[in-house]
Amino acid sequence: MRKISKLLLLFLLLLLIVPKSVKALSNDYDDKLYEILGKEVIEDKVNIYFFYGDGCPHCADEEKFFDSIKEEYSDKYNLYMYETWYNDDNLKLMKNIKSMMGDTSDTRVPYTVIGDQTYIGYNDYVGDKILNQINHYFAIEGEDPVNVSEQ
Repeated sequence: MRKISKLLLLFLLLLLIVPKSVKALSNDYDDKLYEILGKEVIEDKVNIYFFYGDGCPHCADEEKFFDSIKEEYSDKYNLYMYETWYNDDNLKLMKNIKSMMGDTSDTRVPYTVIGDQTYIGYNDYVGDKILNQINHYFAIEGEDPVNVSEQ
């Protein structure tokens, strides 16, 4: 009988520890680039494609942004980085992707793609938009995504 009581107690403790709702990738996430880039959605994570120029200050700021959210958000996204200033293949790839995504801008970087959303340039506002997009793809049905600009 003591063994059953211990197992019951252990089970109840586990119920308290395990989160009540596990957030999973929503059905409206559509990775437009996985076929081109060969990056399947892994472990229910959003794929983020980050095109940057080595030496670009705005790109460096966005890279710092991704480093700053890594601890809290790394279970929600995979970051794929493509340097375009010194790698002609990556530059051609970015041009093709911009065309496919309907972006008519020139080859400015940073250029970031998450699902069907694109971001050109980087500042705090873009960082907030990226976080909102990640949160949007993990919102539980009936729950509003977190709006980081209101926190």
